[in-house]
Amino acid sequence: MMSENKNNESLATAQPKRLSTIDFLSRSLAFLVLLFLIYAAITSPDNIHATDFSGSIYIAGSMVKDGKASELYLEPSATTSPFNDYAHKQLPHMPQCARTIFLYPPLVAFATQPLSCLSPHAAYIFWQMLSIFALLLSCVFIASTIKQRWNTYFCMSLLYAPIFQHFFAGQLDLVFVLLPLSAGYFMLMKGHPFAGGLAWSLIFLKPQFLPVVLLLIAYQLMTKHWINIIGFIIGMVGLLLGNIFCLGPSICQNWISSLMQGAILEDYLYTKGSYMVSSWPMAVLERLPADHKAVLQIAVYLLVMIIAIHALFICKQLAKGADNKNKIVVPFVLGIFVLPMVSRHLLFYDLSVLVIGGMLIFGSPIFNANKKLIRDLVATWLFIDLYLIVFGFNNIKNIASPILITILIWFYIRLVLEVQRIIKELKPVK
Repeated sequence: MMSENKNNESLATAQPKRLSTIDFLSRSLAFLVLLFLIYAAITSPDNIHATDFSGSIYIAGSMVKDGKASELYLEPSATTSPFNDYAHKQLPHMPQCARTIFLYPPLVAFATQPLSCLSPHAAYIFWQMLSIFALLLSCVFIASTIKQRWNTYFCMSLLYAPIFQHFFAGQLDLVFVLLPLSAGYFMLMKGHPFAGGLAWSLIFLKPQFLPVVLLLIAYQLMTKHWINIIGFIIGMVGLLLGNIFCLGPSICQNWISSLMQGAILEDYLYTKGSYMVSSWPMAVLERLPADHKAVLQIAVYLLVMIIAIHALFICKQLAKGADNKNKIVVPFVLGIFVLPMVSRHLLFYDLSVLVIGGMLIFGSPIFNANKKLIRDLVATWLFIDLYLIVFGFNNIKNIASPILITILIWFYIRLVLEVQRIIKELKPVK
């Protein structure tokens, strides 16, 4: 009996050591990734001319500063892009074959004018530091709501392939998407729903992520939490007015018109069959035959609408139970993972938003009790990492994107089944 107790004690003491070793290895690898990103940003001043940040955000701020705001967006009947021409003049090391475009709201171009006072290299380094800080804050916000360690979440996030590509490309998701989403959720869970709604309204700056917040607001409407909704509406109105008045209503109208030109997404942002396409609507739309595209795309949008309505129906079922603020984690996670099902424009680095959903599934008691769900989430995360390694450097057209989207659809279905189980458990006993 004494020997058995000693064996149990040795196992109990061995387990934390094993966990700490894994934690140490993951943090060490994450630190190396961070060092590599910083080193690449500092030592490659010419290469940053080909990044999304330099070719889009930096150039937009420069055009506004130089009084060329009227040329920010592509005209419907234009055969050339003044924005693209200006980018090649300002960034001489940008590849001649590269075509760049600006699709963000006018307010973004107006607000980034100060960055254009710096050199492209200095502005890029500043943006990278800001993005790292935004990721760190996002991890702190999410971790504090579920009483987890933010540093573990931060390190694991750096090992997630879409976030790595996000940093490498100088994208905007960490600042414009992850930070507002996590800050809004933090504010709501800490008893500040109005501030949470204001934070969520910032997603308007990257409209393809609006389905996440709209699902949350719909759930708040079903549960009659008006203060959060009022904060979101006021924030949206403020952003809308800011877009109209910062550069004028005509430029705001040009922005809306450019968004309606679906073909420019294919022509300017990526080649057909690119491995970066990460939503099934875009993957299908780019493969439709040109002769029947106008008709067939109606069926695509109809299916997108059905998926969105189904997500709303799930939220309605959840809202029928007892009022519990902790339940909002369910529509939050559901809204994040439904993005590849309903968003028209979602690229590989945009999947960085899934890291918030992953944090909440790992840390929230509502989700993490199901170890099979955790296993499937880890498998999906590892596949996404492996996907970048396999297809990011060996692009097999017309195969890569469907494989990724199939995995994303599979996990979303898996998540929906789990949410339906949760709803049954939370349903009050009569």
